[in-house]
Amino acid sequence: MFMSNNGNNRTGWSHARYDELMRAANKETDLKLREKIFQEAETLLIQDEVPIVPLYFYVGFNYYDPARVAGIYPNILDQHPLQDIRKISSGGGRTETRALSFGRHQRQNLLTRAATTK
Repeated sequence: MFMSNNGNNRTGWSHARYDELMRAANKETDLKLREKIFQEAETLLIQDEVPIVPLYFYVGFNYYDPARVAGIYPNILDQHPLQDIRKISSGGGRTETRALSFGRHQRQNLLTRAATTK
């Protein structure tokens, strides 16, 4: 986003090494190496050069009992498709997984309701 010729770079900041790192990271298929390249670019952006100052970091909080709810996995966007969330119920010594079925108006408290429903 902050590459020299990117239309979304409204800061006017330009750094050849940052551009080079971003191009290298975009081509890299080894995820560990790609992460290191992005970390170096990020250090240039927000520690060494500082053309921007991050003021807001998104923090999500989901409250649920993983022994009772399945299909919720941490992800960067904190999105959890409803069709993948399942209620786990114990019955007769075995654990069953069944889909949660909530109507349109009941989805607002899906995680809380699923975690506390017996």
